[in-house]
Amino acid sequence: MDELHKRGHRILILTSKQENESDQPGEENIPYSVNRGLSSRVRARSIVDKLTRNPNMHYFGLFLTFMRELALDFRDLSRLESQIKSFQPDILYLGHITVFSRALMPFLAEVGVPLVYDEGGAGLIDCWQERGIWYKFVAMDFTRYSIVNFFQNFFCGLVNRLSANHLKRKWMWPQNFPVFFNSRLNMRNATAVGIPVHNAQVIHSGLDLNLFSFRLRQSLDVPLVIFLPGRIEPRKGQLDGVHLLLALREHGINAKMIIAGQEGDKNYYQKLLLEISAFQLDEQITILSMVDHKELAGFYHQADICFFPSYQQAGLSRIPLEAMACGCIIFSYGNEGSDEVIHNGSTGFIVAPQDFGEAVSKITELLASPGQVQEVSVRAREFTEGNFSMPVYVDKIEKLISDTVKPG
Repeated sequence: MDELHKRGHRILILTSKQENESDQPGEENIPYSVNRGLSSRVRARSIVDKLTRNPNMHYFGLFLTFMRELALDFRDLSRLESQIKSFQPDILYLGHITVFSRALMPFLAEVGVPLVYDEGGAGLIDCWQERGIWYKFVAMDFTRYSIVNFFQNFFCGLVNRLSANHLKRKWMWPQNFPVFFNSRLNMRNATAVGIPVHNAQVIHSGLDLNLFSFRLRQSLDVPLVIFLPGRIEPRKGQLDGVHLLLALREHGINAKMIIAGQEGDKNYYQKLLLEISAFQLDEQITILSMVDHKELAGFYHQADICFFPSYQQAGLSRIPLEAMACGCIIFSYGNEGSDEVIHNGSTGFIVAPQDFGEAVSKITELLASPGQVQEVSVRAREFTEGNFSMPVYVDKIEKLISDTVKPG
């Protein structure tokens, strides 16, 4: 949004308050309007939700949840309509909407303003499959029970009228709106579940190359420094980093590892600590809490290798791109869209999950071939400059928006 604003576009962000108010510092300095008037359904979880898990209070909890969601839907959709009328946008740019009302997409199906959806994970699939408590109620078939069926029809009609047609009597999906995915993996995932994405295209994420500056690798140093960033949880594969370091030690290669990331799974984090201790790698592995984005480049510059052992089958992680931009040699399993941005053997290396023998073999080869290290480092930077710079990315977004507002 910052880059689009710099190009003269008028922007209004409509979103929710963050759970931790300190996560949004300096917002008053943002040069465009940010309205945090929507409710986050993550924030809405409370004692009411706990009642639904109590066998004795389950149905009472469901009723309270239903009424709460209706009230929030009434309020949020009314606020959204009001903002659309006052701001008069040429386009509605959607992204990260899964925490908002599940009635949002049916509402937008009839709003009369062009839409574009920015899909960076599995949010579109979630909105398509999980339609919310109101539309679950609307879809229930009570035709065998005339009194219940009458009540359902009466109540649906009443809610529809009271909400000024914001809450529909039938779930619907906006037609023929353009969706752009940040990876081919995400697009395949969406089409596999039947989402109608006829105008879909892939626009890989952009990177601030001034922030992630280049440092040429003349060779791999010994001891090797391996950087493994990412939220600490099973799908990010930090335990595989421990096993890679163990395999390197068994082959006589001295190496150290820096694991940097927020604790996402307490049990997994404890298991990680136990494995490090069990293999006596406490002196070789450093675990840091989540690193500030502006400090990441320093870690990529410090490291010889960035190891990306993700098992996540959605999204496009920026970690491989950041490492490549900084000249740090990337080793990846190819998941989380990384096989779309790494040319194996040219701009980085893709190894089979948990094939530590293959990884050690390639690292051994690089240790003996400084020239190859330099070539991979330079090609990786050139590739990110040509394909993933922020100006290149924003050019593509701007064209998509322009084509949507003025078709043809």
